[in-house]
Amino acid sequence: MAIPPPGFCWSFPVTSFALYASSYGQGRTRYAELQRWTLGE
Repeated sequence: MAIPPPGFCWSFPVTSFALYASSYGQGRTRYAELQRWTLGE
């Protein structure tokens, strides 16, 4: 992933937060969602 150029502005609404656990096996890292929270205003 490339680093954005100076002055780059990227915004998007954040509606939830998730906690993930990672596990490594057979040369791959897998991610499993443990819990998700909806964010209010």
